[in-house]
Amino acid sequence: MRRPRSSRSARARWLVVAGLAAIVVGGWGVWHWLDWRDYRSFEARPGTVFALELPPVVGPFDGFGVFAVDWKGPAIAVVDRGTSSRPRTFVVHRYPSGERLERRDDYSTDELAALEARGITMAPFDFDGDGDDDAIVKLEHSIEVRSGSADSPSVLFASDEPREYVTYERFTLLPDVDGDGWSELAVLQPRTDRSTWDFAPLDARWTAQSRLCVVSGKLASAARR
Repeated sequence: MRRPRSSRSARARWLVVAGLAAIVVGGWGVWHWLDWRDYRSFEARPGTVFALELPPVVGPFDGFGVFAVDWKGPAIAVVDRGTSSRPRTFVVHRYPSGERLERRDDYSTDELAALEARGITMAPFDFDGDGDDDAIVKLEHSIEVRSGSADSPSVLFASDEPREYVTYERFTLLPDVDGDGWSELAVLQPRTDRSTWDFAPLDARWTAQSRLCVVSGKLASAARR
């Protein structure tokens, strides 16, 4: 028995509606996946010696302390002062290999003071090794290291992340850690768990991690040539 024409017409309409709904939901899913993947990617930094994965930050004032220390040789200390969701920790890495030398979880005040006492003195920040003190300039969406030379003022290093506003301090000036005549730079690329304040279900399941790059002034200068 043939179905009535009205029944076939209703079935066709439902198929069209279901198809359109699948296209809308699928398109939304693809867009959200691409946005989440892009948020987890990191800008390549010229002159990077080594990079560290760090926890996501939870606000504009949540950052990581970074400074150079003498740990039987030059090293970089990264201090996480902790939040309500993560414990305080410090980790020491050999420069320039990035090898982990020491880690302290839930460190004491005395342990942190002992670490800070081993800090390498910060001389004038000379990123391009020309003898002039270079400067940090903060713009609307980017941060730049600019040459202090009056003869050839130029941008020596820049970081542009227009979508990233979760922390104010992304550059940490470091001394000439390895004694090659060029200062070093620590660059934080912060990421947050956006599911806590936005509709980002993938972040709730796979939280994006922050990254810290330790950049050699000498290598970054060579990359510009």
